[in-house]
Amino acid sequence: MPQVEQVRKRGLKPAVWAAGGIGLAGMIVGGVLLLGARPQAPKQDTAAVINKAADKLFSGDRQTAIGLLNDQLKQAKSDEDRVVLYMNLGSAYEGKPDNAMALVMYLKADEIRPGYGINEAVGRAAEATGDKGKALDYYRRNRKLIQDGKAPQHAEELAGVEEAIVRLGGKL
Repeated sequence: MPQVEQVRKRGLKPAVWAAGGIGLAGMIVGGVLLLGARPQAPKQDTAAVINKAADKLFSGDRQTAIGLLNDQLKQAKSDEDRVVLYMNLGSAYEGKPDNAMALVMYLKADEIRPGYGINEAVGRAAEATGDKGKALDYYRRNRKLIQDGKAPQHAEELAGVEEAIVRLGGKL
């Protein structure tokens, strides 16, 4: 027991040293309780939480999935994590179906990092809630991204985007 030998070299008796350590631990725990802090569950990786939420969604437990994603959102440290969590929450709400909440989640993702996939999700949810103006706006954003060459991987989707715009009464 090398720790006991180090304690003896410092002139302390091992029993006194151990009691002091226990006392310090008690003070820390007592201080935490006195301040009203609660021990928190260990933080989980966002990807792991998304996988757990996906398992819940596949088993039909949508509310638990939404709860897991919301809890992780409170701990998210990066914008990238927030965007992914908002998009997953939007998808979970869309499948409920609660398109109004899905739209709220997708718009929060859009505030952080606009992009083609988010535009498509906002457009779809806005259309489902009857907000044609917002749907047209976001579908037009995607059309512009494709036409400007900023979303070349989605170029084959141009006809579908334009079809959605026309279906909603928009002009090309």
